[in-house]
Order: sequence, then structure tokens, then C-alpha cells
Amino acid sequence: MKLKESIKLQSRSMLDSFSLSSDELRLLQALGFGFSQLGSAVAMEATYNPSNIEAIRSFVASHAVNAEIRHSIWPEFDDEDYIKAKLWVLLFPEVWIDGIDFRVQCDKCGAKRTVVDPTIKVPSIDAKSKPVVTVNGQFTIIREDISKTIQTNLTGATFAPFDVAGNYLYFLSSRRLSPISVHRDEIIGIHGTCDACNSPKCDMYFGPLRFPSASWNGDDIVFAEFRDANVYTPKAAEVFSKLERKTVRDGVVLFD
Repeated sequence: MKLKESIKLQSRSMLDSFSLSSDELRLLQALGFGFSQLGSAVAMEATYNPSNIEAIRSFVASHAVNAEIRHSIWPEFDDEDYIKAKLWVLLFPEVWIDGIDFRVQCDKCGAKRTVVDPTIKVPSIDAKSKPVVTVNGQFTIIREDISKTIQTNLTGATFAPFDVAGNYLYFLSSRRLSPISVHRDEIIGIHGTCDACNSPKCDMYFGPLRFPSASWNGDDIVFAEFRDANVYTPKAAEVFSKLERKTVRDGVVLFD
């Protein structure tokens, strides 16, 4: 695993484009920062270094650059990381369904979560008969006949009817990984943990999903707190890649 970062300079107004002069770009390049025009902003990507953002803030201040700075950091995984990991994050094709939204916001810390209510049923669904899909970027449903394959071959999954006819089911799990384990070098501006929703209070968290090893009982499918989604063993990933060719792996779960 390696950490990557993006630093973007953009206009303070969403309606305006932003650019740097050729001299400013050359100065940044001389400092080792490969900024280039990206749409209406100027941006760079690099391996994460905590000193990079401070250097850019200093440059913006000292050269009176009128720009908003956007900074993001994320983990990037290679094949070796997936080979070593016991659980993977998977992405499935997405569908949009009007009128269903399980997003909630913690009243105390403002953290946004997805809390699925499996008692809610939609009248019908047009998922073009796909075996498994993610709805509105929030939760996953599975075709009823495919659920039998999952129950036969994998452990940990539970289901509840999603549409009135029962053609698709909420794809749930019986156990959850919790709490998220936060390492100090993978977080910026930590302010403790919210005692209402158990989320880390911070300016930015960019570590991988990491949990106490005791929170996993070995099931193939388990719910990961903080991600608010199921994660899967490599065995489960192989099953899903055969059922849905557009299944994509999108990270790993680590354990302390």
C-alpha cells in the first residue's frame, strides 16, 4: 500500500476558471511540484508527503496567489496487497432509484453515514436483470435467484425483500467489523471519537479500512463500519466476478 495525494488550486468562485502564469508554473516545477492545467483548475498528483501541502500553502501566500487549495489523500493498493489481504472492498454496477435515501447525519459530530432500513420496499425495480447492483451509491441488492447461490457457497450473508415482488433482495450481513482502528500517521487533525456514532472526529482520514482482528469471525461476507458496506473474502470476490463481470475490487481491509 502507498499513499497518494492530490493538491488542487482553483478559483474561490465555482463559476470562474483558474490558471497560473507560465512563470508561476516554472517556479513550482523548480520546487519539485508538477502542476498542470486540469479543466478549470491547476492540479498535481504525487506520493503523499506531509511537507507538500505546507510548501504549496507557503507558495500561495508568498506569491499572493488568489486561489482556494483543495487537498485529498488516499491509499492505493497493488496486486501484492490484495494477495495478502483477507478481506476486499468490491464495487458493483450502479442503478438509481428515486425516492429511497438512507443517508443520515450525526447530530453531534456531523458525520454522514448510510443506515439501511430493510423493512422499506419499493413497488418495483428495473435493474435489467443484473445479478447484483448498488443502489444510489448507498447499499447493495441482489437478484433473488442469485441469493441462493450465495447462501450455498458463502457464509455471512443475510437477505430481506427489496421490492414488493421479491425479485431483488437487500444484500446484508449478520456480523460487522467495528470499531475502525485509526493510526496517527493516517489522519490529520484528530479530535477524538464521537461518542454518539463512534466515528473518528478529524479534518481528514485517509487510512485503509482497519479493524481489531477479534471483530472478524471468518465469514466470507461481513459489514464494515465506517465504509457502511459489506466487504468480502477473496473466495467471495471470485464468486461475484463470475456472476457479474463488472465487479471491481476497490481496496482491502487490514487488521490490528
